[in-house]
Amino acid sequence: MTSTGQAVSRPDPISTSPSSADGDVISRRRKDRGVARLKTNTGDEVTRLKTNTADEVTRLKTNTADEVTRLKTNTADEVTRLKTNTADEVTRLKTNTADEVTRLKTNTADEVTRLKTSAADEVTRLKTSAADEVTRLKTNTAHEVTRLKTNTADEVTRLKTNAADEVTRRTRCRRTGCDAPQRPLV
Repeated sequence: MTSTGQAVSRPDPISTSPSSADGDVISRRRKDRGVARLKTNTGDEVTRLKTNTADEVTRLKTNTADEVTRLKTNTADEVTRLKTNTADEVTRLKTNTADEVTRLKTNTADEVTRLKTSAADEVTRLKTSAADEVTRLKTNTAHEVTRLKTNTADEVTRLKTNAADEVTRRTRCRRTGCDAPQRPLV
């Protein structure tokens, strides 16, 4: 048989005879050999197919088991990756939230300090302005009092001078007459 399972034909050792009986024998023998060859070839093919089928089943079972193992490993890896990423995200969010709380607390404290400082500065400014205004009013009042006193004294002096001049004029008129030139009143 060849490697493909086919029988190799061999030369017939029986010599052909011119008689018809011998020809029948030879023909029968050839048929028997052909049947035997076909049986052998069919058996070999069946064996080959069985072997190939078993090999294919084994290959498929092995590949299926390998694929199951691969999928299980990949699934476990993905679960681990997701758990790790989720934990990292939770940590990141917690950290960011804590940082934001700290930032807001700091900003609020700074704003309170700024407002307190501004309020204190405004109180100081208003006190200073009020004190300046009081000083200004006192100064202006003192100046006004001085001015009024001065004006009053001047007016008194003017009135006294005018009254004395009037007395002097009348006295002169009585003596010399009122036609004499007179000093104008102040």
